[in-house]
Amino acid sequence: MQLTLCDFPVKEAFWGKETKYESGRLEIDKEELLSSFLRDDRIARADLDLVRPGESVRIINACDVVEPRFKVAGSGRVFPGVLGAVEKVGEGRTHRLSGFAVVGSVESHGLTKKGRSAHRSGLIDMSGPGAKISPFGSTINLVVVITLRSGLTELEANSAVQGAQLGIAERLAQATVTQNPHCEELLELTPVDSSLPRIVLVQGYTLQESAPHTDVAFYGIPVRETLATLVHPNEFFDGALTAVALEGMGRHATTWLWQNHPLVRELYRRHGKEVSFAGCILQRLTHGTHQEKEVNAINTSGVAKLAGANGAVLTWAVSGNSFMDIMMTVGECEKRGIKSVFVTYEHGGKDGTELPLLYFVPEADAIVSVGSAERWLELPPVKRVVGPSQTIRTLTFMGPTHPGWPAADRLQLDGPDYIVGGVDLFGGGRLTCRSY
Repeated sequence: MQLTLCDFPVKEAFWGKETKYESGRLEIDKEELLSSFLRDDRIARADLDLVRPGESVRIINACDVVEPRFKVAGSGRVFPGVLGAVEKVGEGRTHRLSGFAVVGSVESHGLTKKGRSAHRSGLIDMSGPGAKISPFGSTINLVVVITLRSGLTELEANSAVQGAQLGIAERLAQATVTQNPHCEELLELTPVDSSLPRIVLVQGYTLQESAPHTDVAFYGIPVRETLATLVHPNEFFDGALTAVALEGMGRHATTWLWQNHPLVRELYRRHGKEVSFAGCILQRLTHGTHQEKEVNAINTSGVAKLAGANGAVLTWAVSGNSFMDIMMTVGECEKRGIKSVFVTYEHGGKDGTELPLLYFVPEADAIVSVGSAERWLELPPVKRVVGPSQTIRTLTFMGPTHPGWPAADRLQLDGPDYIVGGVDLFGGGRLTCRSY
């Protein structure tokens, strides 16, 4: 599979009479987007807002984030199974608007009011300490503000929001079809020197068993009961993996992160030079019994072995239950002679002195930390709030009857998990380690 990813950086975005891209400037026809993508009976109210890095702005009720992309050549559309038919993607030519993102800001009155299945959302600050820890504090963001009609099921609500958000993202990138890219990258797993270490990326994802929609969908289908699946890395870049549209927390991977997976990109950069990139294995985590976890780990390591891997990079996200699954997989890979590196964020408590790992196997002797998920964070007040209201009510610790508090005020958070993109999941951040 050969995919050419064409980059069109966005340096400036503004409202105009048409949607077009020229020399880094993105003009957006607001009325066209509203009429084309947000006239849905399931949506009670909708609006669009533009926010830029450095502005004293806080986006609330923030859920999924998407990078605009459009397929110019090759089979299928971006986000297959959601925007179009299920067709194999990862080949041809795809345009992307780098430095720009479409953010969903959603007020949902779903049937599930509490627990892990309830609608949870986070924040994005465009300035201050909150902007520094999230990649979306440095992108120009088109915020899709949606209030959903009451009485929708979780699947109906997710479908309404996701269809609008991904449709807008595709339409914006379509504005580049007649333009020449700033640069382009050819992505292909070409034959390489057989002496290079053959590496697979094992990507674990969490399953919320009680939720109608899981954290991740593959070609539009929420992934549930499945064993390890070998996929081509190019499928990531065309949006074959999408996040749930009603979830927005630091430890949940956004669609933007799947599209721009830093480990996939880095393995591609080193392909043929330092490693032979053998592909990606999607591993469902969060099993309920120890035996299920054992089978999961053995199966995943077996798929890696069948792919000819003698090395693996493993990563994951979200819960302690999931951590056991992925750590056991590290152990099984090592037992099969597959040298493994585990990429993970730490826990470690508020001051970093507690145990950083939730579970451990002795074979895990190469672990890369991407930072902490539990440090306190204080956000200064902002001048403007973008969202369905001016009050924060949807952070995890709030029940459905919590009155909330003014969103523009100073906020004391007990961790970066309340900021979308606030936890570096796969090593795309800018943290470095220093030994004293």
